[in-house]
Amino acid sequence: MNTTTNSPLSIGFQLHQSGQLAQAEQHYQRALALNPHSADALHLLGLLEHQLGNHDSAVQHLLQATTIEPENPLFHGSLALVYRELGQLENAAAGYRAVLRICPDDDESHYNLGVVLSKLGRLDEAVTSFQAAINCRPDFAPAHYNLGVVLEQLGRTGEAVSALNRSLQLEPDFAAYNNLGTILKNNKEYTQAITCYRRALALKPNAATTHFNLGAVYLEQEKFGDAAAAFWQAVQLDPNRPLWRLKLNQLCPSVMGSAAEIDGWRAQFEKMLDSSRPGSINLAEWLPDVIPSGVFAPFQLPYHGKNDRPLKEKYAALFAVPEAGVTPRAPRTTPYRVAFLVTRNHEGIFLSLMRGLVNHFPDAEFDVSVVCAAGGVTRLQSLIKNERVNFVPLPNDLGRAVKIIAAAQFDLIYYWEVGSDAMNYFLPFFRLAPVQVTSWGLSITTGIPQMDYFISSELLETEDADAHYSEQLVRFKTLPTWFYRPPLPHPLKPRGQFGLPETAHIYLCVQNLLKFHPDFDPLLAQILRRDPQGVLVLLESTVPQITWALRERFKNTLPDVLRRIRFVPQMDFLDYINLIAVSDVMLDTIHYGGGNTAHEALALGTPIVTLPSEFLRGRLTLGRFKKIGVLDTVAAGPAEYVDIAVRLGTDVNWRTQIRAKIRAANAVLYRDTEAVYEFKQFFRHAIEQ
Repeated sequence: MNTTTNSPLSIGFQLHQSGQLAQAEQHYQRALALNPHSADALHLLGLLEHQLGNHDSAVQHLLQATTIEPENPLFHGSLALVYRELGQLENAAAGYRAVLRICPDDDESHYNLGVVLSKLGRLDEAVTSFQAAINCRPDFAPAHYNLGVVLEQLGRTGEAVSALNRSLQLEPDFAAYNNLGTILKNNKEYTQAITCYRRALALKPNAATTHFNLGAVYLEQEKFGDAAAAFWQAVQLDPNRPLWRLKLNQLCPSVMGSAAEIDGWRAQFEKMLDSSRPGSINLAEWLPDVIPSGVFAPFQLPYHGKNDRPLKEKYAALFAVPEAGVTPRAPRTTPYRVAFLVTRNHEGIFLSLMRGLVNHFPDAEFDVSVVCAAGGVTRLQSLIKNERVNFVPLPNDLGRAVKIIAAAQFDLIYYWEVGSDAMNYFLPFFRLAPVQVTSWGLSITTGIPQMDYFISSELLETEDADAHYSEQLVRFKTLPTWFYRPPLPHPLKPRGQFGLPETAHIYLCVQNLLKFHPDFDPLLAQILRRDPQGVLVLLESTVPQITWALRERFKNTLPDVLRRIRFVPQMDFLDYINLIAVSDVMLDTIHYGGGNTAHEALALGTPIVTLPSEFLRGRLTLGRFKKIGVLDTVAAGPAEYVDIAVRLGTDVNWRTQIRAKIRAANAVLYRDTEAVYEFKQFFRHAIEQ
């Protein structure tokens, strides 16, 4: 700005700097009266108008300044700043690009462009901008920090950790420690996550969010005392966070000591729900809190062996629903727009049970998309090869995810799971398609009024099963999956490779340890007591505290056979299949049995003993057996379950016969084209209805 010290522009600038805005505006107007084309006066007046809240006038003055001096980077930068603060992000990005056209090495503009692009959800472009800022200024700590945040959203976790660590080396910072802690927590690096959160709290001891995040780490480790203390501290520091209080009130151990303990917890949980006002949590108001809080209906409910519909409906009723996300559409015509939605860290089981279906689904009648976390796209694309399938990446932000899905205007959304994380639990509340469907990804009703249908099978459900669902129950004739037969390692590793005796009778139960209901313990005890050569083999949990809790319960419920229970470490898929192949018997857990594992075991001919319950989750293995027409190892009650298991373990001839029978019949479980046909038929009907 070139002007004399006594000019109106100079005086206005001095007044502006001292906060005397009204007087400054008068002098800027005088300067423009003297020279209507003074770019400097227009620029400063535009900034002042923005400060005063006169945003339209501010933009007009700044645009005039850039028109008069199009090569002045300061003017373009100021215009971009105003656009950014007004939420006009596309215009802000254009402004920062104008600066960079003139000054390509301006690190601040690269950085600011990255911030804007990340808010727009254009994460790959944001990465490029932050990296450009770092190239211009290697010690630019905020650029390293924001690069780490965006890389984490893209699922590039290792690079994100490196970027955040570099940011902290340059400038110890509360936000960087807090975000690095969250990434490490999501990566199950709990010790390092706790260290980061504690360092963040050393910088800001009253940071309620960090206390809450620390509690979430303890909760994932099943350290309930520590988790409750941290959540309580967070609530005390910020009592107006209803999702946090809800999280504190629904802490539930994954392994309980007895059925009575389960009943007591459920009674207390229901009491809490009954004392809460329906609609007391407005989702629109607390949208930014939903994903960070990790709140959703307790994941442990279906493992309790009870009818969960009343609790799930009461839980869903806590939330006030915003206006529907579906925009009015013209009459539906083909191709129908269908989405299969799977959220972060759930891609593996989705691919096991659904990739064949998705690969064979698109045709002239259906335009198919897979809606997934941004970081999951590469993994899903590696096995979903049909080029007609579109992929819609979602940020780890519920509000932005809702907008992206609503803008796609799907006719029907199939939610792979509803209730395994906060994202997939709350998305259906927003009614993001005219038809919303779920199925056996989580084999339990959602309780959510906006969920229309639950797809199951005649092979899985009892006659009166409709009462178990808040959704309309749809019974396919076949199982709702296209499953690929798993490969069998060759040659097989012997039992000794897994630390198991070659001559023992191996009773294998590879289910998640959450499925070990206390009612199952007496059956396991009887099997081992009746077969002195029997060894029960279980897979350790990925959470050591869960394995410890089950071991402790076993000390009380089956102490005399405890030495013949072996916990083996988690293993890769081929070793897991190998272990199933060299075992004598597979034991299905009661109340919540195996689904994916049943498909895998039956492919090998390994006999499974199952005791069906009244609910879908306790009939998953039965459905497979019905499909292949082999019911020899389906028990009618606990005593028969033990009889069948012991006979399979001790009678080699009968076990060999059952293996042969399963192998002769199991082909119908794999690559089931009938499932594709039934899905298409139902989707068509539901959309057109």
